[in-house]
Amino acid sequence: MSWLYWYTKCKQYRDPRRAVGDAMARLDSAAADVYKLKVAAPDDVARFISYTIRNNLMSADDWAAILDVTQIGVDFAVSVLSSPYLSPDLATNIIKSPQLSADKTQAILYTMPFSDLLVYILTRDVASVTLNANATFKGVNIFNTLNLNGYTYTADGQPHVIIAKEIYIPSASVLAKTATGGAGGGVGNPLAGGNGGGGLIIVCSRLNNTGQISANGDNGKSVTSSTGSIRNGYSGKNGVFILVGTDAVGNGGNGSDSDAGAYGGVGDKNGGGGGAGRYVSSTVTYYYGGAGGGSSVVSYQTYVALAETVKRATVDWVLVNVFKKTPSMTIAFPNAYGSGGGEGAYASGWTNGGGGGGGGGEVIILCVNFNNAGTIVANGGSGGGDAGASATGGGGGGGGVVYVLYKNLLSLGTLDAQGGSGGKGSFTSWNGKSGTAGIAKAVAI
Repeated sequence: MSWLYWYTKCKQYRDPRRAVGDAMARLDSAAADVYKLKVAAPDDVARFISYTIRNNLMSADDWAAILDVTQIGVDFAVSVLSSPYLSPDLATNIIKSPQLSADKTQAILYTMPFSDLLVYILTRDVASVTLNANATFKGVNIFNTLNLNGYTYTADGQPHVIIAKEIYIPSASVLAKTATGGAGGGVGNPLAGGNGGGGLIIVCSRLNNTGQISANGDNGKSVTSSTGSIRNGYSGKNGVFILVGTDAVGNGGNGSDSDAGAYGGVGDKNGGGGGAGRYVSSTVTYYYGGAGGGSSVVSYQTYVALAETVKRATVDWVLVNVFKKTPSMTIAFPNAYGSGGGEGAYASGWTNGGGGGGGGGEVIILCVNFNNAGTIVANGGSGGGDAGASATGGGGGGGGVVYVLYKNLLSLGTLDAQGGSGGKGSFTSWNGKSGTAGIAKAVAI
């Protein structure tokens, strides 16, 4: 069945809806089902839709109602809406129509490949933002175009998500994720461990970065003065990581033992351990630095599977919050974050331990066109140490995770997940150990 046939039918009948109905009936006359459209080429159907809407014969709502019927398969609807003969705007209008049910809309967008078209549909009707000052955003944020314009975008909330058609991070701009990971041991105390780095997810059609994107762990607190407390340090809280295959996060470094064995806090995946305490009276008594936080792992077998999860979570969030459609089931964004560093030990006016560095967080970027000439990092925080008072060094936090999942790679730039440096003790032998590197990679999907 050709587009020319439909065109001539529309010209022949004075009643355009009769023309449309006749054409659709002929599409599958053998099955006597006007809705299956199985014998038509998707491009021809797209041409017909475009013609009828452009000439005010039918509306986007009319076609949405037709595509919503059960007999029209999701794969066929995706082929029609993705056709080069149907403009992205018309495809978006049909997708957003209230005549297309939430569940059918979800199924179509789930099946649609991650592409410029999909991101266009999701972001067409939202505002663009160009920063003219440093700004803090929380939770999930959606933009048409986001331009940092030389300023700092502080990404708060856990996880923090940015959905945009285009993102521009020029030189001197910073997109910094707050350290919303596992809390450092003794958080708020003078020798607290650093908080773990937070989770940052970016979904876009185009990312141009010549600045910096970061999800680093916080540094452990350093010893600036004596304290009246005498006790062991508290352990850091655990983190959660999303990892593919055999990828692994870095280990946090151990806190210094001072001149005794096994009193420094043990680093884990990926919080750094707190430094040991050393109290001197008639004898020398040692106190344990807090252990670095460990982590649990959500595993994926392939990077494609991870990308699909992020895509579907993005679709669901936009459906509910932008299109105002609520499917029967939705999935949330993956929630990953680094581990807290252990607290340093307290030994009154003698030698106190520096806090362990927080582990690096996790950055997941799902992007059609990736162009990075800047840096994207999820580094561990440094261990605390001697900052004017006798101290043992805390261990550095382990490196976190940076995943860039792309369709087209223009420039890779620098991706890093380094371990933080160990804290400097009052003597070289009292330095904390550095954390080890995590995983930072870009993968075509």
